[in-house]
Amino acid sequence: MAKYVKRISKLLNTNKIGSTDYKVIINALMLLSLPQWRDKNAALIIRCISLMKDHLHLLNVNELLVVHEIFCKIQEPAHMLNEIQRCASKYLLQLEEEMSPQLDIRLKLFSCITYFAPPSQRPHFKKIVQQYIDYKLDGPSLLELHKIVLFTKTSDNGICQKFWEKLTSCLSDSAFVDLYIFKICQNYIDFISDLPDHRSIDFEVKMLAILEHGMKHKLLGIIPSYFPTVASFILIFGNNRQTVDMVIAKIKEFRNYFNAIDCFHLSYALYNVSNQNLLSNIDIINIKYSLDKCTYNILKSNCDTVVINLLFKSYIYRNSSDSSLFHRLVSSYKNDMTLYSTLLKNVVYNLFVTNTLVPDVMNWLIEYIIQQKDDILGYNIERILHLCYFLGFLPDKHEQFFQTAIDIFLRDQQRLSGLSYLQGCLALCFFNTLPQSFIKQIFNVEFLEKIDVELANCYFKDVYPARVRYLMMQLNRAVCLDYPEANIPWFHQKYIEQRHTDGKRLSARQV
Repeated sequence: MAKYVKRISKLLNTNKIGSTDYKVIINALMLLSLPQWRDKNAALIIRCISLMKDHLHLLNVNELLVVHEIFCKIQEPAHMLNEIQRCASKYLLQLEEEMSPQLDIRLKLFSCITYFAPPSQRPHFKKIVQQYIDYKLDGPSLLELHKIVLFTKTSDNGICQKFWEKLTSCLSDSAFVDLYIFKICQNYIDFISDLPDHRSIDFEVKMLAILEHGMKHKLLGIIPSYFPTVASFILIFGNNRQTVDMVIAKIKEFRNYFNAIDCFHLSYALYNVSNQNLLSNIDIINIKYSLDKCTYNILKSNCDTVVINLLFKSYIYRNSSDSSLFHRLVSSYKNDMTLYSTLLKNVVYNLFVTNTLVPDVMNWLIEYIIQQKDDILGYNIERILHLCYFLGFLPDKHEQFFQTAIDIFLRDQQRLSGLSYLQGCLALCFFNTLPQSFIKQIFNVEFLEKIDVELANCYFKDVYPARVRYLMMQLNRAVCLDYPEANIPWFHQKYIEQRHTDGKRLSARQV
């Protein structure tokens, strides 16, 4: 593989491969993006995708879908996203005008369009999802539709119920189940993690029966790599104490064979376990102990950024209390490791949730953003910008970083959610780098109306609107204090009084 990478790099450096050689580029991308090679060759993958700028319209549908799938996994290069979505829209429109029966292709193209789409488009996407859910879809097409449901952030009870009813009926197809069993389980776990009030008991009962049979009579309970996703589903939704006990025993038996992704799946299961679950506190403690031991074993080898991120996130999800393990994980990040946007996003998450400041790691992330500014999406620049604000960290190259963040915000502001945009602006305000143009844009009727529409169609109506309104108050206060020349009035007094009143009521109830 090293020879192949060297050969491709040489052809690119000598201009032997150009933008019109898209067939060669696609073949190279398909090989380089395989899981065992993607992380080490991310920079070359990004370079190959960028080479096709202004030439994606030459690709056929399947080639375009390959590019989009790779983009989703790396989340770079950002400057290609508009072109990918524009070409996907063109092909989707053609198929719909021809009344093509290729629902699987149409769903994949629709997925291209919804990925990182502006929040303002979600009501329109929801209507399209409702149309697709009424089609006669096979199992794989339903799994593709599930990705779109997650992207569009729909919590419509009718859509959710009908989707899981259809997927439940597909579980009778043994060929489909054998091929996609792990993906089916993980999709449901992810869905219920976001929407715990939309469980499908019929789906759970049927899936648990399949998994219990596979554990006892097939390879699901024998091969360690098959076990974690299955075990996760049973730990979260299992209603048979004997099966749950068997899973706990297998975790202890297999712990020396688990890799980082296995550890992640099982930790994520503990994160999603409800109070009504069959697991006792002793069960949870024993599973945590096994996974901590597993993590120590993995850390003995030379781990890359992907593995460290998975182990760190697993540590967070299972709420481990092993401080020695925590310090091992934090110290495992090195500034010469592979980095790209998806990895950067996960490093930021781990540091944010654990409230951990490691200046060398922060400067490493920020240096990457400065160097790759054209490739970074607005969502990812906002994440690290907010982390700097949250930790009170001023980067070594703060002037370059803040200017880079401003430039990316200007490019991607239509894609950003209200929450992301306000968090980014609050961070810039904290570091006294918020442009006057941003202030004028936020504190006007048009922006406030846009926020109201977004809140009316948001995913978590019990949490998201409150977070956005609180951020708006914080930004209003910060601008009044730090940018008096902007002449922005203080208009959150009633909001503060209401919060104070609500807080008193809550205290009275607690007493």
